[in-house]
Amino acid sequence: MTPEHLRQALAQIDRPGSFCVRGSVSSGIPGLTIPEIGAVKLPLSVARAKQIKKLCEQAPYGKGEETVVDTKVRRVWRLLPNRFELTHPEWNEFLERTLTTVRDELGLQDEKLECSLYNLLLYEKGSFFLPHRDGEKADRMVATLVIVLPSAYEGGELIIRHDGKEETIDFTTVENGEFMLHFAAFYADCEHEIRPLKSGYRLCLVYNVTLTKSEKRITAPRVSSHVESVANILQLNAILDAKLTARFVLHIQDLPERYPMQPVQIDALIALCDVLTEPLPELVLWLTKCRESLEEMTAEEPSEPIDFARVAPLVCECQHCRSVNEFLVDRMRSVHRIRASQKEREHTELRVKYRQCDLTCTAERRGSPHTLVLTKTTASFERRLKKYREDLEQLEIVKAIQAQTCTISNEGESE
Repeated sequence: MTPEHLRQALAQIDRPGSFCVRGSVSSGIPGLTIPEIGAVKLPLSVARAKQIKKLCEQAPYGKGEETVVDTKVRRVWRLLPNRFELTHPEWNEFLERTLTTVRDELGLQDEKLECSLYNLLLYEKGSFFLPHRDGEKADRMVATLVIVLPSAYEGGELIIRHDGKEETIDFTTVENGEFMLHFAAFYADCEHEIRPLKSGYRLCLVYNVTLTKSEKRITAPRVSSHVESVANILQLNAILDAKLTARFVLHIQDLPERYPMQPVQIDALIALCDVLTEPLPELVLWLTKCRESLEEMTAEEPSEPIDFARVAPLVCECQHCRSVNEFLVDRMRSVHRIRASQKEREHTELRVKYRQCDLTCTAERRGSPHTLVLTKTTASFERRLKKYREDLEQLEIVKAIQAQTCTISNEGESE
């Protein structure tokens, strides 16, 4: 390993871009035309939305190698590209500008991208899509681009998750948003979901973004894996290239949002200190910051629940999910039963498990339909307690490193 390996690893970390991008513009009209009803004027009217709905079908989703329709998982209307046209002569120019922005913001400046129209989606009150990943719907697919056409609605937030981070995209907060075009793009391997629409209608064009020529597969950048690589290289180069080591130490401290204290900074710090024989001034400061952060995180031990009240995180508005939320906040009840069809039970259980509710789910197979039995647990408290103890262990390690560093410094001064 040489300093060049470290520079390459740092270049990976310094790669500009995010796993998602958003934007809003006041110009750019697609000239949406549907033969059965003619040109669709924007902002979308309620009457026009109802006409479009009559021409649509329920949008499916991928389940393994199958494509299925299940309104407990995805509830939205779609129209395939062969059923409508985008007639405005400047629409392709708008797409090219948008694609350039997407390319730059996702850190793909060295790649040539193109986009292909996938479908038109119509959301109405109650429309949603549970957490999922798009995967590759087309060859060389790298991202999904969603363009929201001018329309009035509430809710329907797009939640995108990747590498331990979560982004919420809510275009309803944009001033005069119902008169604007909005776009969002994200890497195809990112998990995402659509929260239920609370009112109105939302009309979206969905595009698959693909690499023009390259056959390589590009996924959303995972910063933590690159930092681990850097830490490993630093272990071999720290003594030989102290300046480069110092640069890395300062680099990740300056970007706490990109390199969170846990697990990135503290793990990298411990790995680096295993091999250093002389304390760098930058390292001493980093040790202090890590210790302060760990002391703050371990200031108070998590308390076990004193009753049966739990956090109610379900956002679905179906009757069964609402009943689960009501049950969760109830201080007295520990068991809740839902007698429902298999699809409804599966939907509720999926929501409960995804949101990591303090519940176990079992089936009571007496009668028809069967009953989903939900029993409260202390799982979230146990997770917090486990993390608290792990943080205490790391704090002791950092304290020991600080003490060792002070000893080395004192010995150096005495010589």
